[in-house]
Formats: sequence, C-alpha cells, structure tokens
Amino acid sequence: MPAEALPLPDGPYAGRAAFALRVRAALVHAAAHGWNELVLSDADFDGWPLGEEAVCAGLHAWAAAGHRLAVLAGSYTVVEQRHARLVQFRRQWAHKIECRIAGREAATGLPSGIWTPDWLLTCDDREHWTGMATTVVRQRVAWRETLDAAWHRARPGFFATTLGL
Repeated sequence: MPAEALPLPDGPYAGRAAFALRVRAALVHAAAHGWNELVLSDADFDGWPLGEEAVCAGLHAWAAAGHRLAVLAGSYTVVEQRHARLVQFRRQWAHKIECRIAGREAATGLPSGIWTPDWLLTCDDREHWTGMATTVVRQRVAWRETLDAAWHRARPGFFATTLGL
C-alpha cells in the first residue's frame, strides 16, 4: 500500500512495527491535511522510523507548506547516528524546526509520541512498544500539558550547524 493511502490509525497498538506504521501515517497525513504544527517527543528516538526516505519526504512536503515542527528529546545521539535523512532535513529546514533537549536525567519522564492539532500518538511502554493513537480532545490536551511542562524545562539542542574555531 503506498504511503499516501495509509489510514490514520485510532486506538491501542502493540509492537515496534505497529508504532512505526503510525509514525509513518502521521507524517504523511501532516502534509495532506495541513496540520500547522507537529511535536515529536521521545527520550532518544531509538526505534522510530525517522531516517526512512518516505518519512523524510512527508516531512519535506509538510515543511514546504510553511508549518512548524517542535522536537523534544533527552538526547539526540541516536538521531545523529541512525537517522541521517532527518539530520539533513533539520539542516535544510532549520528556520521551521525548534529542537530542545531535556538531558539524560530528565529523559525518563519525557512523554513519547507525536502531538498534532487533530491527533495524538503515544508510546507508553518502550520495552513492549505499546500505546494509543487517538483524536480524543481530553487526552490530547492532557498530553500536551505534560509535553509543554517538559518543553519549558528543556534547553535548546540538536542544532542545525556546529560552529567551531
């Protein structure tokens, strides 16, 4: 099934493959549905399909439409080592992406998932890759409040360029 045809999932899921399918669907839908904001949050984004060509193509299409991406992590080491396409995307679209780092100590308390104005994907148990995809407003608002609190405690990180002497 082509990425454009993936339905936006709703309900509980289990397994890394099921989580990755939901991430892919969200990023394809972001551009197709004109979501003006995406927030990705995870301790390290290990196991996320962020380096895949289709995922980055979806992000490029979405960013080209003038939208904003916020990314929160405990560490960006995994992103830098395993998600080269996302690193390139970050460099190209630095003016539309804000990245913050909570630090390794705070990473255990970070919410893991994707928040959008219309849909939420959570990964509540990274060991078993279980969570929920939902459009329920109450759940999206509660998750966003937790995310905002972590965001405000974090500092800027995952810079698009590195300056040196």
